[in-house]
Amino acid sequence: MTLSSTLDADSIASSREVVTRALHEMRADGLIETGHDRLVVLLDATRLARELEADRPEAAG
Repeated sequence: MTLSSTLDADSIASSREVVTRALHEMRADGLIETGHDRLVVLLDATRLARELEADRPEAAG
């Protein structure tokens, strides 16, 4: 899937800056790779799913 961060931000009702920051953090954590062609490659789907689940408000309670 090749989407710009602006389109991604619009589709999830977020700002471009928030999406850019999230992508940067996921790259730094080794969860994704991104290229100049805007392609996002998911490197560790299992770990990403675990981290997303842990960040859900009901998971903390």
